[in-house]
Amino acid sequence: LRGHVRAVLSYAQGLRKSPPASPRDGGGGAAPIAGFGGRITLGFCAPNVGAGLAGLRGYVSGNDLPRGLLHGMDVDGAPVEKEGPVYIRYCSGGCQTFAEMRATKLGWEGLWHPGDAMVESYEGEYEGIYVNIDFGEEYGRQWGVMPLDLFSDETD
Repeated sequence: LRGHVRAVLSYAQGLRKSPPASPRDGGGGAAPIAGFGGRITLGFCAPNVGAGLAGLRGYVSGNDLPRGLLHGMDVDGAPVEKEGPVYIRYCSGGCQTFAEMRATKLGWEGLWHPGDAMVESYEGEYEGIYVNIDFGEEYGRQWGVMPLDLFSDETD
């Protein structure tokens, strides 16, 4: 399972660096197409913050994904305790388009940077990780629920 997940994540990262391969996919150009697919979104459903952060660390480090800021663990710089189950949303690319930023009226405050993650409370019944990939198609792809500790033995 680890090899399959790693292959999918690696392929998605490659899409951000190169154009689609075949003319049928809109490829054939020599230069990369800016923003063409490849965005990876991981959703960690964990029993507690520690397990969620360990899963995040394992997936990011174990697959050379970009690292960014962790949101939701403080208020104006003061740490906030998170009790019980959490959901952590990780995104390898910016998570909002300019149209979405204008619609939400958050402006630049709504823009996530590559590798940013958000921690929030979770009341669901599932535990594990949802892997979502934007392949530059009309619809993305989702795999889940992957084990939280699939890459945890690969971290420092």
